[in-house]
Formats: sequence, C-alpha cells, structure tokens
Amino acid sequence: MTHGVNNPQTALWTDHCKWAGAVLAASAAGQLISLWLWMPEPQTHMVWLPGSVLLCALLVAPSRLWPACLVGGTLGVVLVLSLFGLPAAALATIAIGDLLMVVGAAAWLRRLRSARPPLEDMALLWQFVGICGLLLPALGAGWVIAVATYTGLDFYLGNWANVALAHSLAYLLIVPTWISHVIARERGPSDGLAQKSSWLIAPGMLVALWWVWTHLTPVPALWPLLVIAPVPILAWALIVFRTAGACYAMLAVGLLCMWVSRSGAGPFVQDTLPLTALSVQLWVVWASIALLFLSAISEQKTSARRALQATHAQLSQMTGRLILTQETERSHIARDLHDDINQSIASITLQLGQARQRAVAPLDGELAQLQSQLVGVSNDIRRVSQRLHPSVLRYTGLVPALKALCETGRARYRTSVSCDLPERLDLPEEHALCLYRVAQEALGNVERHAHARHATISVEVSPDRVVLCIADDGSGWDQDLVAARARGGLGVVSMEERTRLLGGTLQVRPRTHGGSMVIASLPLPSSQATGADDGLPGGSRGTEPTIDWR
Repeated sequence: MTHGVNNPQTALWTDHCKWAGAVLAASAAGQLISLWLWMPEPQTHMVWLPGSVLLCALLVAPSRLWPACLVGGTLGVVLVLSLFGLPAAALATIAIGDLLMVVGAAAWLRRLRSARPPLEDMALLWQFVGICGLLLPALGAGWVIAVATYTGLDFYLGNWANVALAHSLAYLLIVPTWISHVIARERGPSDGLAQKSSWLIAPGMLVALWWVWTHLTPVPALWPLLVIAPVPILAWALIVFRTAGACYAMLAVGLLCMWVSRSGAGPFVQDTLPLTALSVQLWVVWASIALLFLSAISEQKTSARRALQATHAQLSQMTGRLILTQETERSHIARDLHDDINQSIASITLQLGQARQRAVAPLDGELAQLQSQLVGVSNDIRRVSQRLHPSVLRYTGLVPALKALCETGRARYRTSVSCDLPERLDLPEEHALCLYRVAQEALGNVERHAHARHATISVEVSPDRVVLCIADDGSGWDQDLVAARARGGLGVVSMEERTRLLGGTLQVRPRTHGGSMVIASLPLPSSQATGADDGLPGGSRGTEPTIDWR
C-alpha cells in the first residue's frame, strides 16, 4: 500500500532529476561554447547560449517541471564559470535573475495561441521577435550589467549593447531551430532518402564557405560578395529540408561566422574587436530574422499545397462515389427500361397484332401503322438501355462491346467508325467499363466537335498496361476540350476522372496528319498481366503498346 502511494511521488522526483540533469548538461555545454567564442581583449561577447537552452526546455516541458529546469540551467552556468575562479555567489545571482526573465518569457510565449503551427503564423513570429529578440535581451543585459558592476565582475563583460545582442543572437538562432526540430519529429520523416543524401552535401558547403571567408578576405572588392556568400546555403537548406534544415543551416553559418571573425578573418572584421563583434552580431541577428520570415512563407505555401492536395483527394473520392452511383443508377434505369417498359410495349404490340386480325379496313391499316411505331419505340428504348448500361459488356467482355459500339456509331453518326481490336481481352470489370465509357464519350465528341469522316477505336495491351485510342481525321476538338472545361462540361471531366481513379491517364492531342486522338492508358493488376491473347496486333508480350498514333 505504501509503495502504491509513494510511486507517483517517486515518478515525479525522477522526472525532476531527468529534466534538471538534461538542462544542466545542455546549459553547461552552451556556456562552454559561449566562452569559446568570447573575445578576452577587450572583453566582448559574441553569444550567450544558456538562456536560449533554458527557453527551449521550458517551451516543451510541463509547467510542474519548470523549477527543475531553472535549477539545472543555473547550475550549468555557475559550475562552468566557477572553474575559472569566479565567485559562485555573484554568478548565481546574475544567472538566477537572467534566467528568471527567461521563465517569464516562456510563460508569455506559451500563452500565445494560433490556429497555425508556430513557425507559420506571421503575427506569432513578430511577437516572438519582439519578446526574444528585443525585450528579453534588453532586460537580461540590463540585469547582468547592473549586478556585474555591483559585484565587480563587469571587467569580463562588454557594454550593454554587446551583452543584449549576445542574448538576442542566441534566442533567434537556437529557439527556432529547436521548435522546428520538435515540429519535424511530430510530423514524421518526409522524403527521408533524399534528405539523407542531401545531408552529405551540407558539410561540403560549409567547408567551402569557410575557405571563401578565410582565403578571399584580403581582396576588398569581394567583401560585398563575401557578406552574402551564405545566402545560397541558407536558400538550399530551406528548399531541401524546409524550415528545420534552414534553422540548422543558420545556426551552423552563425557559429562559423563568429569563429572565423574571432580568428581575425572574414568580411565582418573591423578595426577593433568590439566593432567586429558588433558587425557579426548585427549580421547574424538580421539574417536570422529574415530567414525566419522566409521560412514562414515557405511553410505557409507548403501547408496550402497540402490542404489543396487533401481537398483534391476528397473531391476525387467524391467523384469516384458519384461515378459509381451514376453507373448503379444507369444499370437500374436500363433494367427498368428493358424488363418493364419494353416488355409492356411488346405486350401491347402483340395485342395490336391480335386486334388487326379482327379489324376491318381501313382500321386494319391504322393498327398496322400503330404497331410499327411501337416496334420503333421499342427499338429506341433498347438502344437507350444499351447506351445506359451495355449488357454485352458484362456478359461477353470489352471487345464485343466495343465492336457493338462501332456498329452503333456507323448507324447513328455521320462518321464511319472502324475497330482495331484483339480477338480476346480479359480485363477487370472496372477497367472494361472505364474504357467503354471513354470510347463512348470520345465518339460522341468526335461527332459533335470534330466533324470527322472516319474514326478508329484501337486497343493494345502490354503485360502491365492497356491502352485505348480513339483517333479521327476531323478538324480536331482539343481546343473545345479547354472550352468545355471552362464551361464546366462534364464529359471530358468524367473521362479524366474515370481513368485517374484507376491510376491511369487520359490524353487529348492532335494527330500529325490532321484530326485528334484520345488516349486512355490504364495500369493492369499483376493478376491480369497475362489476360490477353498472344496474337495482339502491333506487338508481342512484354513490350509496350505499339499503336500508330500519328
């Protein structure tokens, strides 16, 4: 029982120790890097990292663990600086005051709400820049300078502007990098193989930038070019790795810039070390802010593209359901026409025949004429039924259905329609129906738009694909395709959607010798790869279709 009561407390204590230890280690490492980039004569800071490390931890840690994070951050700073003989009490006072302001900034930032991710919301980014780029560094630098002056440690510091920029630079470099890293992990890997191969290029680009900055600095005419030399690296990182990569690249470029400038090389070197530090800090801060907003624009476009793709996928699913519903309704109407209405007309025709036998002239002739008209209506209903849902497609397959369509086309249209079809073609039912509907709609378009004298329906199959081509020798209707889309026409849209839903493509393009052609290409399931005869026209098994589409 006692174990059950103490277990939550033990878990909470363990969490506190883990977070305090992690922040202590990260803060100590940040302080060591800050000292490595520190210019001792005169005392000038390039960057101060422990504050940004604590802010990163506070943005992701539960609020109940914030005291542990604060303790870890303070201990990391004090332990490292104590190694150099500085008084621990004064260091703790400076660190606690400075880091308490970081806690306040973290609380402020976590209260901000946005419908978008943090790195996509411009308003949120402006608030972040105002808080972490201006207000927090200004207050933190004021506290550090005041306490250091009171305790006699001001000898190790630069002026207020130098300390404030050191704080601002760290917040603008580290925090966006950490946030983008967390968001990227939540989203999961994307284009992992491409990114892994691209990671191999990044070190080479940084080495090239180091060489340019260290070897071309003696040429004053190149200084403007050297200042913007990192821009291609940052742009490349943003394009390839998105915001997370751009932030990592900016961090690497910023640290490289500080290190090179500290060594007395690079385009930012001035007459004195404080001016050199100021030049580097201003450039890195400005570049970080600019890259942050460019990344936000890039993320917004990426999110918009994803939303558009999601909407397109939903519309595709809806279109698929509409097409399925349309075919179902067509089947029902065709069955009703054939089984009910046509049967009733046939019964009436028989009754008229019987009435003719009992009728006398001239009523006999009128009944005969009426009977003939009913037979014509019955034939018309049968043709409508076949157009709505061809029973021959279900019972005999695509090839007989297309041949029947050609026969119907020759009888119905002014265009002569011929077929170039294999003897046998075994396709899934949905593939056969798709190709039949494409051929049906394309022939209608040929009659309505192309004014052709002759049209040809061709089908050819390779082991993994079936291709349907409807070609004509008319004036062409590919321009009408554009007009139909603009008017919201459904015929061509239906053909495109039918083929796309099966993973295929639809092309409408002019022929070399005049006329147009519609090409529908569908991938075949592996189980259907051997469904066609060996005697297909125009090619053998294992080759791509060789229909002459010129």
